[in-house]
Amino acid sequence: MKLYKALLSADLTLHAHDVVERVGYGSADMDILKELGFGESEGFLLLMEGSEILKKTQNLFAKYSGIGKVTDVTDNYVILETTAPKAYDGFSTTQLFAGEKPSSDPLIDKPVRIVAMEHRDFEWQTMRYSSGMHYWAIIQGGEKP
Repeated sequence: MKLYKALLSADLTLHAHDVVERVGYGSADMDILKELGFGESEGFLLLMEGSEILKKTQNLFAKYSGIGKVTDVTDNYVILETTAPKAYDGFSTTQLFAGEKPSSDPLIDKPVRIVAMEHRDFEWQTMRYSSGMHYWAIIQGGEKP
């Protein structure tokens, strides 16, 4: 499973609203960015390979030169599945998928969320999940580089 970071601007202080305003795109473009998931306070998204949002983001970035770039960050992140609610996420942890996905562990009967976090946050994040007695398991990237 590949993981990509879609970055709106090389300047991490710029967010969706700033990018649209400063570069002169219309409000329809702001709506597209919001629909894709770039919020007023978020300058990037983490996206799984093959996702529809990744395709739409790449198409939008190709349409407007100078806005955004998509980079493979698979090796920089650990991808987990967990039953912990989003409120337990911290630091670089980003939810990739939430829904009725069954766990890869047949003993877990709750739906899981798929999350990604930078290697540096792995230990803290898994202790946080464990503190609430929530299940978690590494899907990919457990070895630190």
